[in-house]
Amino acid sequence: LPVPGRNRNALDALGGDRAHVETAAARQRFDGEAGTTAEVFVQSEGVVRRVLLVSSRYDSFIMEEDGRLQDVLGQVYIKRGLGYVPGIYPSPSGSEALAMLDQGHYDLVVLVQRLGDMDPSEFCHRARQLHPDLAIVLLAYNTPEIDRLMERDPDPVLDNIFVWQGDGRILAAIIQQVEDARNVRHDTQMLGLKHILLVEDNPRFYSSYLVILYDLLDRLTESLLSPDLT
Repeated sequence: LPVPGRNRNALDALGGDRAHVETAAARQRFDGEAGTTAEVFVQSEGVVRRVLLVSSRYDSFIMEEDGRLQDVLGQVYIKRGLGYVPGIYPSPSGSEALAMLDQGHYDLVVLVQRLGDMDPSEFCHRARQLHPDLAIVLLAYNTPEIDRLMERDPDPVLDNIFVWQGDGRILAAIIQQVEDARNVRHDTQMLGLKHILLVEDNPRFYSSYLVILYDLLDRLTESLLSPDLT
C-alpha cells in the first residue's frame, strides 16, 4: 500500500521485493485450524489490542453516531472468532493523549485531524519522541485537509492517512492494515502466505477499497472454513 512518511514506498515492506497486504483475520482463523503451524502464528508480532483515538468530543460524537465504532468493531471481531476485540481508548485533546501515551501502552494511535489544543503534526512529533515505533495514522474528513497537512509537513511521521466516510468498518480496516504491515515479512518469508498488492495513492479511494477488500476476504475465509467443506 502506498503510505506517507516512513512507509511511503510500497516496496519498502519487503526491502525492495513485492509489498503485500494479508488479513490478520485469515492468519488468526488459520491459527485456530492449523495444528502444528499454530505456534508460529502466535509468535507473530504486531497484533493491535489497544487503540488510542485522539479526537475532539464533537468529532468522537459524530463518528460514534455515524459509524458506531465500538459496535462495528465488536461485530467484526466476534464474527472472526479471534477471542478478543481491540479496545478503543478515547482522548479529547492532544495533551491528554500524550499523557496517556507516557503512562500506558497502546498499539495504535488514530488521530482525527481537528484537534483543539495542538496541530496534528506537532502531536505526531511529540508522540514519536515517547514511542518511536508506535503506529500513528490520521483520520481526516476530506482530502483538502490532507493536502494542507502534507504541504505544512513535507516529511510526515504518519504511518498512513485515511478518510472518514461514515462507515465504522474503516477502523477495523485500519487495524488490519497496521497488523499486516508489521507481519508481512514474517508471513511471507516464514510461512509463504499469499498476499494482495493494492496500488492506489488517493486516501479517499483506498480508504473505501480496504473496507471492501477486507470484508470480501473475511467472507472468503469463512466460506473456506465452513463445516460443509471439511
